[in-house]
Amino acid sequence: MHIFRYGNFTVFRSRLYMTNSTVVDMGRSVLICDPSWLPDEIIAISEFVQNKYKDYQKYLFISHFDFDHLWGWPVFNDAQIICPDPNIFAEQAINGLMEWIEWDENHYIIRPYKATLPENILLPLTSDEIFMENESDIHFFSVPGHTVDSFAAFLPKQNILLAGDYLSDVEIPWIGTNPEEYAHSLDVFSRIITEHKPAYVIPGHGDVHHSYRDALKIIEDAQKYINCLIKGKCPKGFTEKYISSFPFEKASETIHEQNKKISRLK
Repeated sequence: MHIFRYGNFTVFRSRLYMTNSTVVDMGRSVLICDPSWLPDEIIAISEFVQNKYKDYQKYLFISHFDFDHLWGWPVFNDAQIICPDPNIFAEQAINGLMEWIEWDENHYIIRPYKATLPENILLPLTSDEIFMENESDIHFFSVPGHTVDSFAAFLPKQNILLAGDYLSDVEIPWIGTNPEEYAHSLDVFSRIITEHKPAYVIPGHGDVHHSYRDALKIIEDAQKYINCLIKGKCPKGFTEKYISSFPFEKASETIHEQNKKISRLK
């Protein structure tokens, strides 16, 4: 696991899929976002939080119920949980839990806690919401497309955008619902980033964007790709060039084939 320390937040990058888990210092409280993947990595994040923020109010934000974002929550048993409403997004929650169990089984992973869905949720997210905490606030907004239950978070005081599984520089857009919803969510990201100009944009996988302009460029390129999926055709060579601009081409090609199955692109 790699650890990247910034002024008011720390990013823990897993050895798997360049997955980012983020811890944000909010003054008298701390926000933990999507702790993942392997047991030793999640325990290391928990120990960091307990050592550095022992007396802080702790909040745990789960951006969506994909298993790689879900399975760290039981370690943070003293944190109040903010996540998609498992009653509204029941299918996604159950699927994530089943995939968690299956992945651990297939990889002989033993965790020091049982696979379960979040309980006693402080803020079950169903749509855009502003959460107030002392002098800080967090703007949660719905961004379906990758999954129907995807949420992102903007922290105005810290000037940080937590993008969930969007805006990655290591993989192409991964569509789980339909390209139209994904395109709409990209527009939402573009509006928020243009309006607030966050100092940092943190995707679920890949590098932290140190400039909001870098994030806008990711969005611009992704919009062109998504529009191809919506129209059902792309300019000659466009898709190949787009995929080759990412460092893990084989993985992005696999994602593209999955995207094609839920779109009209041939």
